Amino acid sequence: MSNVTQTGQGATVTVVTSRGPAGATGATGPAGPSNITTSTATTITGLLKGNGSTVSQAIAGTDFAAASQVKSTSFTANNLGEYIAVATLTVTDPSPTEGASFRVLVRNGTATVGGEAYSVAGTVIERVFHSGAWANYSYQIASTFETPTGAAAKIKTEIAQSETWVFEGDSWTAGTAQGNDRETYPYYLATLSHTGISIVNVAVAGTTAETMVSTFAATVAPSLTATTGRLSTCFIFAGINDAATRTTTQLRDDLRSLWTSARNAGARVVAFTLPHRTAASGWSQSNWKIINDQIIADSSYYDVIVRTDVIFSNTSSGEMTDGLHASTSAHRKLASRVLDAIQGRPLLPSLPSDYVCNSVASTTFSANTRKNLAFSELYDSNGDGTTATVGSDANTAVFTAACDGTYEIAGRVCLSGMILADTAYLNAWITPLATGTEVEHRLDFQNAAGANPTLHGVIRRRLLRGDKINLAIVSSRASSTVLTNSNNGEFSVRLVSIP
Repeated sequence: MSNVTQTGQGATVTVVTSRGPAGATGATGPAGPSNITTSTATTITGLLKGNGSTVSQAIAGTDFAAASQVKSTSFTANNLGEYIAVATLTVTDPSPTEGASFRVLVRNGTATVGGEAYSVAGTVIERVFHSGAWANYSYQIASTFETPTGAAAKIKTEIAQSETWVFEGDSWTAGTAQGNDRETYPYYLATLSHTGISIVNVAVAGTTAETMVSTFAATVAPSLTATTGRLSTCFIFAGINDAATRTTTQLRDDLRSLWTSARNAGARVVAFTLPHRTAASGWSQSNWKIINDQIIADSSYYDVIVRTDVIFSNTSSGEMTDGLHASTSAHRKLASRVLDAIQGRPLLPSLPSDYVCNSVASTTFSANTRKNLAFSELYDSNGDGTTATVGSDANTAVFTAACDGTYEIAGRVCLSGMILADTAYLNAWITPLATGTEVEHRLDFQNAAGANPTLHGVIRRRLLRGDKINLAIVSSRASSTVLTNSNNGEFSVRLVSIP
């Protein structure tokens, strides 16, 4: 009870107020949320979503970030989900709400998103729901090498900073005492590539492809995408040591198994043809050609091929001094060529003229009889030219094709002692390894207009590895001879394209 006294004109009024007893307690209201998530509705200003151990993540807004999920079968996407497709699959949209979105990166196979198929590795599909409809926004990152801009540049940078390159192989990859164990092509490749690449070299000197198949799960797979969630590329340079114990068919099957395992683990696969070793082994040169032809034909099993049979066409050259192992200079060269291959740059611009001869020796002809020409070698980029006896002619310059491809064959010879109406032919004689039977190819024919005509010509022919070429002349005059200074004879062969 309380008393309030008010005084007015001529009177005093006292107002008496009183408070009754407290009423009954009202019903308990609904409980608040026990967990706060990104979708919790709240009006609290400055709400920090996290706990004491993740405050920095909460401030950065990354405390609820999730790693990309590797997918090899069809699935239904979650809102804001990020996925890496490593096999052919179909992605089903999540429940459509305004602003819903998800992202798919195609690594292998074909990903169908929103009814549209994407099969090019490195394609990113941003799927967004807006104004009652889903839409796809796609761009390339991993399979293009032009400079990207905007969002594509950001994504490319993020991927580059988290990619792993895994190298499986033998001494060509692991290194040998000919250089040192650091100076291998993976080591040099790391120095040539950008800093975001992690290098993992699991190669073991002396191992075979057969052994690599049995150890793949333990040594290679743990570093690939399916295990790590990171983009990966697997370099498989195998088979050189299998020549002593395996058939070409067995090696082909082992290589297919390795390539398939790497792809199934979500990696981009880089395959290698094999350099033709001259150190003792159980294979002939034709065997090396068979396995390389098989590797090239198996292009559906891998993403990139490195043609070591072209890069190192003869293992007796200075780059493979023992006929088997690569020197330090060869590792540097291989690293550069591997980088060219994975970035889609063509191999051919780096190939010089392969074989050049001049200073042809004096040659006396029998009338209308073939005479092979004895050139002195001037330049041989691959160490694959030889001198040989062809028929009765010794010291004849003979070119041997280093690999399958199209070759440009050029010849130029100046004759002396000819008279008007004499005839002469300049021919390239090609001997296929497969048949051993020479085939004549005409470079030039002339009716002599004077005493010293020049025969010259250029042809292009498709050759297989091991095919041989030499030049010969047929003259109608027995007393004609070849002028012998260095300006009066040339024989050159150049590789201009490969399969």
